[in-house]
This record gives sequence, structure tokens and C-alpha cells, in this order.
Amino acid sequence: MRPATSFSHGYRETVTRLRFALPGGAALLIGATVAIIFWPSSKSSSATPPTTSLANGRVVYRRACGQCHELADARSAGFGGSAKADGGPSFDHLDVSYDVSVGAITGSFTGHETLMTDLSWQEIQDVSAYLANATRGNPIVAKLIDG
Repeated sequence: MRPATSFSHGYRETVTRLRFALPGGAALLIGATVAIIFWPSSKSSSATPPTTSLANGRVVYRRACGQCHELADARSAGFGGSAKADGGPSFDHLDVSYDVSVGAITGSFTGHETLMTDLSWQEIQDVSAYLANATRGNPIVAKLIDG
């Protein structure tokens, strides 16, 4: 059996070690948490591929999107296509990210049924980059919904 002094000494030594170890460990834990939260993500929701052409995107927008979607920057009125009486939402007040635009073009949204066959992937990237650039800073953030 151990004498009481040995136990109390071992206990004090353990408590002292814990007292000095916890602040460093807590700082390490907090630092790691902050680094994870604020570490720049490689999957940005507004990332634009480096190989896009905004000028070509504007041309594609006027040809494929502008007949339904109003956008002052593209000088499109957006009254609706030949097959429908009303247009899609106006982008003059929406902030449409690159990813939302690609999702709307490639998704199964009413009125977009033929876009995947009418546009090349490069044209989809160009028009999405153009739209993200033209609508940046508008007050309402666009979301992918079909209503």
C-alpha cells in the first residue's frame, strides 16, 4: 500500500500538469476550429471557370435566355418564348450566382427543356459567368426553385 504522501504528491503533480496542459490544448482546439471555419473553400458557390467569355455569354443570353428573362444589361425585355405567353423571372433585381445559373440551365425547370440540347457546355459556362457578373450586387439572392 502506498503512503498518503505519495498519493497526494502524485495527485498534485497530475492536477498541475492538467492545469498547464488544458490552456494549451484549448488554444489548439480553438485555433483548429477557427482554421476549419475560415479556411478558403475550393468549392465556392460563385466560382467562375477561368475559361469563360463574358462577351460570348452576353450573345448566348440574348439568343437563349433574353426572350423569357428580362435583363437590362443584355437589353432583353423577357416577354416569353414563342411557345408560352409569359416570360420567366426578371434578373434585374436578382443576384444570380454562377452555380445557380448552371443548375437552372441543366436542371429540369419549366421552359428549360431544350436548353441542354440547344447549348454547348462552353455556352452554358459562358452565359452563366455573364449572368453572375451582370447581376452581382442585386438585392435579392436567387435560389433554385421551380414555381
